[in-house]
Amino acid sequence: MYADDLVLLSPSLNALQLMTDQCKMSCESLGLSLSVSKSAAATRVGPAFKHDCVKVRLRTVEVEYVDMIKYLGVHICSASKFKLSYSEVKHRFTER
Repeated sequence: MYADDLVLLSPSLNALQLMTDQCKMSCESLGLSLSVSKSAAATRVGPAFKHDCVKVRLRTVEVEYVDMIKYLGVHICSASKFKLSYSEVKHRFTER
């Protein structure tokens, strides 16, 4: 498994922090490391997606909230409801 193959989905920030901590411990027990500076980002989906909130931490690094995350070629947007963006795919298709 590669780090970019891993996505954690959670209904709350508390549950996400617990999953992040468990993921870190599991990786360490397997002798794997997570590249926080390259791959750690979070996006929020739900009615309060624009509100300020506590950041999730991975080791000593705060995970940054971003407007969009790319996962397996799909762009997931931060929004009030689950939303995908196809603009990058359309752009690449029309370039050819």
